[in-house]
Amino acid sequence: MMRRRYMIIAVLVLVPAALLAMQATGMEEVERQVTDDEADQYMPAVEGDRIVWTDTRNGNEDIYLYNLTSGNLTRVTDGPERQYSPVISGTRVVWADTRHGKEDIYLYNLRTGEETRVTDDPGVQGDPVVEGERIAWADVRTLNVNVHLFDLRMGNETPVTESIPFQGYPALSGDRVVWTDTRYWNADIYLGNLTTGEETRLTINEADQYEAAFDGDLIVWTDTRNENRDIYLYDLATGEEEQVTDDEADQYEPAISGERIVWTDERNGNRDVYLYDLGTGEEEQVTDDKADQYEPAISGDLIVWTDERNGNRDVYLYDLSEHAST
Repeated sequence: MMRRRYMIIAVLVLVPAALLAMQATGMEEVERQVTDDEADQYMPAVEGDRIVWTDTRNGNEDIYLYNLTSGNLTRVTDGPERQYSPVISGTRVVWADTRHGKEDIYLYNLRTGEETRVTDDPGVQGDPVVEGERIAWADVRTLNVNVHLFDLRMGNETPVTESIPFQGYPALSGDRVVWTDTRYWNADIYLGNLTTGEETRLTINEADQYEAAFDGDLIVWTDTRNENRDIYLYDLATGEEEQVTDDEADQYEPAISGERIVWTDERNGNRDVYLYDLGTGEEEQVTDDKADQYEPAISGDLIVWTDERNGNRDVYLYDLSEHAST
């Protein structure tokens, strides 16, 4: 909609040096604690040198951003309501916001300092994703859940799906979008071409496939066909599907950047973050603390996640480039 502008909510403070102190945890000193406030910080997302997350240090849920290059921490939102589930692309931060009594999608431009309410329908809009000039989300304005898209260049909103009963958990890559779809009663992964309008069903197994993540031609998701949760991959360039994990424990919450896939893994009796490199064919355990680590996200060499080792939820970072150089 891009109709209404709001006061700039950006307070910059210098993060103490201890905030990103190296953590000697047996991971060759490439793991860092990003947040150290005693409140909860969770749902991280990362792109380039910027990390965003949901933060409860002010008594409600707010969006915070940390710039790894400048060392600056930005409080993006300061309203009394809930702002959560942030995502980032370039200079744009997008999140779900309840300031109008139900979930809406909001956008903050880090370059201009402008905040924009993207959705104002009386229904519920949540689970946003952003890439470049496009924002997608799960939309409940009827009795069904559907995927909607806002194009920032065109300034218009369009429905991507109009089926029943549920289409949600969208992910974007270029002019394509994937989502979880239950039109055949189990959960499947569907692909939509935003240029041609063509729609493709990618999974046909009668078990559930959901939580898709997308980068380039590669799509990953959580799959229950083996009576546990595994990570699967589909390559749009080759049309081939591949099982990424085969451990009998659960693997879920996948994310992908280039040829690297990360996920949450329960094979050690708690939740850990694991990595698989498609280029080398190697799998690596990223976290080995006995507490839970989950909600991973990845961008290039940087992996972030939610971590409970300090008795609350914090955001941690693992730098693969530092790992490779040690």
